[in-house]
Amino acid sequence: MNHKKDSKKQNGLFIPIRQATAYTSLVISLLGVVFMAGYFLGKQQVVDQFVARIEQDSFADQISASLCSLYDPELLSPDAPQKEESKQSELIVVESETDPELISEYYAQLIGYGTQKAADIFAQSLIEKGIPALVKTRRSQTANGKETVWYQVVTEPFLDKSALEQLTHRIAKSEKIQGIQIVTC
Repeated sequence: MNHKKDSKKQNGLFIPIRQATAYTSLVISLLGVVFMAGYFLGKQQVVDQFVARIEQDSFADQISASLCSLYDPELLSPDAPQKEESKQSELIVVESETDPELISEYYAQLIGYGTQKAADIFAQSLIEKGIPALVKTRRSQTANGKETVWYQVVTEPFLDKSALEQLTHRIAKSEKIQGIQIVTC
């Protein structure tokens, strides 16, 4: 009789099939949640990089817009070609009357970037095309008074303004840049 009692009493932990299934599903669900959390955390880093890049592009667009706002409003009016021609003729007269030592040099402000690397890449691509370009570091203040640093790609100085204008038209067409400004050194 004692032997029968021992055969019914077995050592160990026995879980009914229903509980084993529930525990297994819980473990699989938990692993799925951990996997999904890791996946979306990884995606968050990609989203952060994407947002940072958009902010840099936005900053570059703001710089470009601020450079475009530096243009003379008279030159942007519908009768601009007439006024521009008269200013050029006045410029020719002034140049012919000036001392050769006082002749100005001109350069074109092509495009601004938020990072040195992007500006260097663009300047290098222009140099490879035979266009003399360099990168200048610029500082400006935001409306909040925060100082920002940006990088502007410009041409090397030219003595002949008309040659520089032809070059800027070529750059504008090939690189699809709008609002290139020519300034005096």
